[in-house]
Amino acid sequence: MSEHVGLQKLERAAELVHAVMPPTPQYCWPLLAERAGCELWVKHENHTPAGAFKVRGGIVYADHLARNHPDARGVIAATRGNHGQAVAIAARRAGVSATVVVPEGNSIEKNAAMRAWGAELIVHGHDFQASLEHAKALAVERSLHMYQSFHPVLVQGVGTYGLELFRAVPDLEAVFVCPEAPGGWLESRSMGIGRARLAQRLEEAGVMDRIRIVHPVVSDGERNVSVMVHAKFMVIDDRLLRIGSSNLNNRSMGFDSECDLAIEATSEEESAIIAGLRRRQLSEHLGIAADRIEAEEEQAGSLRALIDNAPDGAHTLRPVRNEQFETDELTRAIMGLADPREPLPGTDFAGDPNSENGGSTGLPRKRTIAALLLVLGGLFAAWHFTPVADWLDPERVGGFLDQWAGNPWSAVLLPLTYVLGGLVAFPITLLIAGTALAFGPLSGFLLAATGSLLSAAVTYAIGPWLGRRPLR
Repeated sequence: MSEHVGLQKLERAAELVHAVMPPTPQYCWPLLAERAGCELWVKHENHTPAGAFKVRGGIVYADHLARNHPDARGVIAATRGNHGQAVAIAARRAGVSATVVVPEGNSIEKNAAMRAWGAELIVHGHDFQASLEHAKALAVERSLHMYQSFHPVLVQGVGTYGLELFRAVPDLEAVFVCPEAPGGWLESRSMGIGRARLAQRLEEAGVMDRIRIVHPVVSDGERNVSVMVHAKFMVIDDRLLRIGSSNLNNRSMGFDSECDLAIEATSEEESAIIAGLRRRQLSEHLGIAADRIEAEEEQAGSLRALIDNAPDGAHTLRPVRNEQFETDELTRAIMGLADPREPLPGTDFAGDPNSENGGSTGLPRKRTIAALLLVLGGLFAAWHFTPVADWLDPERVGGFLDQWAGNPWSAVLLPLTYVLGGLVAFPITLLIAGTALAFGPLSGFLLAATGSLLSAAVTYAIGPWLGRRPLR
């Protein structure tokens, strides 16, 4: 689902929901808070007409059905639980029939609740998938409107409980400390646009007054210099600490191989340690002594107020200005690669694992992989524990490449050297440094870039040749 649900749509959905039911209560139960060690709010969605939050989506979908499908004779859906009640309630409000298909052995109580709301209940199949396929077939056979489980209108309806919670508990806040601006043209059209879109969505959601997106600045009294922030450090309610390498985007958290460390406090002592780490970070960025941060924050009333009212000094945090970039064709292409919504299809690169060639795991291929692993292991040992390790020196590499500096074939020989280096696991950073020493900054840059890309292409092509399944 790619459709964005903004504040206006949520408010419109809330009007529809509240015409049927009042906002559900939320309470900060003291015993739960004591057990959790933090301020814990419970939103009681069991107070809805169906005893679950999904009825909100059903109420909003009823309006959608009446306006966009006025000729619908009835609706049909497959479910295992509360979604079926939402379907029945939506159908009742729209004045049409409701048919719900459930698998065998489904909850007796939930089945009774769906019937009570007027749904025709059909038991079919041993699991949800079988029920779904049967519901789709009945939709065609009976000319019924197929109720989509993940329709954007349902999301708008369900999202109203979040709108209620955030407006009823206004003290929730968040602070993002990040670089002032992307590092260049390419990064600005990938990471920069991603951050700008996040800020725009928070603005549309009407919560930016509780959020600060800031960057650290150091000053000597005459010059202000923005500090580059690359560390991934997150503290939530002084109870959860996360330190890692992943960024908050689709690519980094969904597709890349990252290593994150998350620590959850289970005692007041552990929570105090996490709080101390957070205060030391604030101390560094605001120029306030770490042992004063807690008192200063309490006096300010909130973390964002502390940041807003902190005096300008040698260290401070200032608001980030999120530039608006034109989302032209090139920018959309860059965003699609830099932060894709879904992984690129593996079969496009590694072949079909079920085919005779692309996914073969026969004995010859296994022997090849075993041989490659032995070779790579031997190369690693050679570069670290034999006399060839002496070559791991930029000046020696530069001296070797210097003899090619006046050779007209250097533009061909040097990139091939990069390919060979990649195949024998030679550190490419040393080749780049040696190239710069031998050929100078401009020619060295062009030759190193060409060689690096060619080496990457050749070594990457080995993957599809091996196939996906053997590598896994």
